[in-house]
Amino acid sequence: MILRTASSFKDHPNGVDDDGDAWPPFRQAGVFDPFMDDSRVAIQFIYLVDNTLVVGGAAGQVRYIFHHLSLFLYHKICPLIPSKTLNTK
Repeated sequence: MILRTASSFKDHPNGVDDDGDAWPPFRQAGVFDPFMDDSRVAIQFIYLVDNTLVVGGAAGQVRYIFHHLSLFLYHKICPLIPSKTLNTK
């Protein structure tokens, strides 16, 4: 037996529960699992060559992160690090 009560409420005048009109129109692209055991999503390698950072996964996916990594680090991290002068003699 199915009891349909949607017509009793103002929010659902037509009795249809449809999430298609939700705003913003997002759709689920995957399932997040912090304890995933799938080896295909593991990071296989990280290369830092000539100011370029590349991260590769075990399933063949490659992410090209920063081309000018030194400029990024200089502008984002260096202002946060206090400078000190040391006597080396």
